[in-house]
Amino acid sequence: MVNIQLKRVAVTEKYTQGYLFIGGNYVCDTLEPPLNRRRKCDKLADQPAIRKGSYKVDLEYNESLGTMIPVLAVPGLRRRIIHSGKGLKDLRGGIMVGKNTTTGLIAASDQTYGKLIQKIQEIMQHQRTLYLEIM
Repeated sequence: MVNIQLKRVAVTEKYTQGYLFIGGNYVCDTLEPPLNRRRKCDKLADQPAIRKGSYKVDLEYNESLGTMIPVLAVPGLRRRIIHSGKGLKDLRGGIMVGKNTTTGLIAASDQTYGKLIQKIQEIMQHQRTLYLEIM
């Protein structure tokens, strides 16, 4: 069974950076919210990064974006997605994908996201379930 792995490599008070792999092969860099928040979170963007663990990935069509989005089943947290963006201001409480060219920023996110969606769709044609393992 092929799965997605997220290996976190830098954790700061402002963000969490990592590498995303599919079937052991590097795919892209990631940017997430910090692991911990000191205050109560009311907005999705203010949510902490997802805890280490294994989470089921589903693809859902998003009408407002006009595309499929990967949605993670994370117990006890609001809906989390894998998404595109450029930097900290674009974090939506999920996992932003792209190329890390500058600390705290992601480049080529839209292209990377499109390629990632294609890979996820290909995998899901051959296996019913797909998991993201966060290390």
